Amino acid sequence: MFFAVSGTRIDGHKFIDQAIQNGATAVVCGQLPEKLNEHVTYVQVEDPALAVGIIASNYYDNPTEKLQLIGVTGTNGKTTIATLLYQLFTGLGFKTGLLSTIKYFIGSKEFPATSTNPKLSSLNALVGFEHWRKPRKRIKAFSWESQFPSLVGTKTVWPGEFPGEFLN
Repeated sequence: MFFAVSGTRIDGHKFIDQAIQNGATAVVCGQLPEKLNEHVTYVQVEDPALAVGIIASNYYDNPTEKLQLIGVTGTNGKTTIATLLYQLFTGLGFKTGLLSTIKYFIGSKEFPATSTNPKLSSLNALVGFEHWRKPRKRIKAFSWESQFPSLVGTKTVWPGEFPGEFLN
């Protein structure tokens, strides 16, 4: 499956033909190409980037619906607050997750931080894989360091209610 996402510098729609040549049998896009390949399924959506998050969430069995999420945003102190929340919940005996600019934790397992705002498909994969692999030890709370624009569209790709957002 190929998602034709338009970025600030590059439009993913320009790579649809290449993706099909490389084996994509389905394309999610904002605009359909002029020439359609009869062996490919095309899904036209209003926002392909949002579709990535929704599809990833569904693919991994909507892991964030089973969590208490706390988004941390602001000018300064996001990493500190997110880390303190992770340590607090862990200290209280909850299996907890953390996404920060420094590192990611799923329970006690550490992953290298790849981005200040990781792709939604990656976030769902991290949380979803752990839920699928160890259902008895599921994460109960997740603190997430984020830039404000990433929190704005969060309800759709991170379903459920935020118990709080810390602004500084």
